Amino acid sequence: MKPTVIFIMGTGALSKAIVDTLSFSHLADITFYICSRSLSSSSWLATIGNARSSLRQNNLLFVAKEIDWDNPSLLTENLTLYQPAFVIHAASLQSFWSLKQDNKWSKLIRETGYGITMPLQCKLTIALAKAISNTPDPPQLINCCYPDAVNYVVKKCGLDVLCGIGNIGIIERLLSIDNNLRGELMLLANHFHIAELSKPVQFRTQLPKLWFNKKELNDLRSVFDKIYINNDASLNSITSLTCLRLLSVLLDGSREEMLHLPAPHGQIGGYPVFFKNKRIDYIGTKILDGETERKWNKNIMEKEGLLFSEDRIGFSEKAFEKINRYSQHLARGFSFSDIEDYITDFIDLKKRLSL
Repeated sequence: MKPTVIFIMGTGALSKAIVDTLSFSHLADITFYICSRSLSSSSWLATIGNARSSLRQNNLLFVAKEIDWDNPSLLTENLTLYQPAFVIHAASLQSFWSLKQDNKWSKLIRETGYGITMPLQCKLTIALAKAISNTPDPPQLINCCYPDAVNYVVKKCGLDVLCGIGNIGIIERLLSIDNNLRGELMLLANHFHIAELSKPVQFRTQLPKLWFNKKELNDLRSVFDKIYINNDASLNSITSLTCLRLLSVLLDGSREEMLHLPAPHGQIGGYPVFFKNKRIDYIGTKILDGETERKWNKNIMEKEGLLFSEDRIGFSEKAFEKINRYSQHLARGFSFSDIEDYITDFIDLKKRLSL
């Protein structure tokens, strides 16, 4: 039988963690193409994957591939030629970890919220989603780059995205190791809560919604005060576990399972997601109605500086004021119809402020 093919886009810290986890996993008979602008970076990450897979003896193969993000037709040709079942997208113009640098750009993000980096996260994600849409048999896109917000934009641009990884899934994994928590666990949570849980408990302003055995837990601090997230690149080690769980469900058609995932089918924020026959069967808790859950996630995500509407993305008052010091045009946000020109201008702003 022909091996399953999966593309991994990018060779940064998250891609490295994903390769580390997948290469030593129970998965078998899969060829992973590691795609980036740098063939040497892709080759080294493929070497790491093959060394670990050889020791695990799981018959996984990692192959290096050089791509050109500025040549969308070539990207489509590669997708058409190798016919991946899934594309795991972890290549971005903005790394969360690089924001520790001391410059005007990093200061602007700290003052306004991580949400204003979204245009930078959208650039490659949208290019990839377009390339996928032009293939005869489109693979499913798993976007790892700020999916809680970016997947909504991708969907509003008329493109398909399956879901993200990490964020709500990280929180679920951390809760799962508490032996005092028994029964079925369900969450509503998103990227904002990762930042909240990296703060000392006395400074946390918003916690996820949590249910055990379909009963909502009101004393959230009794659970979440035990959890502290070290919000640095080491967090990718847990994010990559959520990737493994997702692929396990997608590749095993006999399993019916609930996962916690960011932005399934372009929703804002994170939800319980029920899978059946390798497909998403239902999104949400099955306790609250879907509109209530979506509104809750949307309101929390707006704390990161974003305002979501049906035809555009705007910025909160605070974010608007800070961005407006540099560009009135960019401070107004963007409509989905003019997103590409806006992203180009936003990239220029980042370059100017990063000097």
